[in-house]
Amino acid sequence: MVKDYSKYSVEDFLKDTSFLIWCFDPDKESSQFWRSFMTDYPEAYPEFCKAVQIMNSVDLESEYMPSADKENLLARIQADYRKAGKRRRIGLWCAAACVAILAGIFLLVPKAYKTDNATDSDLLAGVENIRVVYGASDSGFRETNAKTAVIVCNGAGTISVNGCTLDAISGKCKLIVPYGKRAELHLSDSTCVWVNSGSVVSFPPVFNGKARKVEMTGEAYFNVSRDEERPFIVTTELFRTKVLGTSFNINTYGISEQSSFLVLEEGKVEVSIGGDDVLFLTENDMISVKGESYSIMEVDPKLYTAWKDGLLIFASEKLSSVLGKVGKYYNVEVTCSADIENLRCTGRLVLFDDLFDTLEILSTIFLIQFDVSHNDEGKFCIEAVRQ
Repeated sequence: MVKDYSKYSVEDFLKDTSFLIWCFDPDKESSQFWRSFMTDYPEAYPEFCKAVQIMNSVDLESEYMPSADKENLLARIQADYRKAGKRRRIGLWCAAACVAILAGIFLLVPKAYKTDNATDSDLLAGVENIRVVYGASDSGFRETNAKTAVIVCNGAGTISVNGCTLDAISGKCKLIVPYGKRAELHLSDSTCVWVNSGSVVSFPPVFNGKARKVEMTGEAYFNVSRDEERPFIVTTELFRTKVLGTSFNINTYGISEQSSFLVLEEGKVEVSIGGDDVLFLTENDMISVKGESYSIMEVDPKLYTAWKDGLLIFASEKLSSVLGKVGKYYNVEVTCSADIENLRCTGRLVLFDDLFDTLEILSTIFLIQFDVSHNDEGKFCIEAVRQ
């Protein structure tokens, strides 16, 4: 008998053996059926997409997934092959095997470094929209209430914000990206900077002189256009980074604890700490600076840079930490009860535009539910508890 998928929920798909087998081992016949699902069952297609999202998160080849978790997960899948046709609650083995496929955006509350006129924490305070500030004493600004923005320096002194062009600007500008939003900054030398939420980047409309200089606090990923004659220099409160052309991520969210780090994805960079120590990093190096000390280790850059692509990646991280980072991404408070806070998460999560779609995925993976309330300021407060 042909199943009626028209009223299927995400959980129904994750209990459906034929759906699970197609996700892990598709053949021509099953692929033809499921790929035509949108046409055949348009009313259930949104739930179908969310179920596919969860299944795509289960990465059996992931180097970050502990071998015991892989074996447990594979055993459960193989059992479903043997029991094809029997329906049971296997869709949530991700939680049972501690395989919540998620990923990292490291959002601790930042405390910013000093600028000429005001601290970056002052600039962020009360700002709800992405804003480009310019002029004497930061008197002029242009903003957008969109969740994301593209800011382009056209090389002639003018800047556009989501296609709206500002008059010619002299002096430095500041890009302010409040919590829950992100921006893409195209500098006049063709360098592209992805700016994470709760961040401020100071930059000139046009680079002049022998060096290309910017300042920042928060988190930003730089893809620097190569220029042998003019090094690109990024200054934070704890260190300065000098490159000719490369890709790297800087995170200063922990500045309140005097802690910042840089992860180099490709190329080479020169890092100066306190004006005395000059260090040279190569691909996959991460330097962590805390106060006057530092350490260097080799890492997988994807764990630290995936946020720019709308992903969170985690490697054996506590659920409480994961939820905290998800909350920072959406600018809400997300906590969990003590009995589930130590569940371990490994993998990746593609973040939906809507917070509650993402929470639904987390709910399905972990067999948890979310209680929603409001704090004194009227903002959402969300707590995860067992179902």
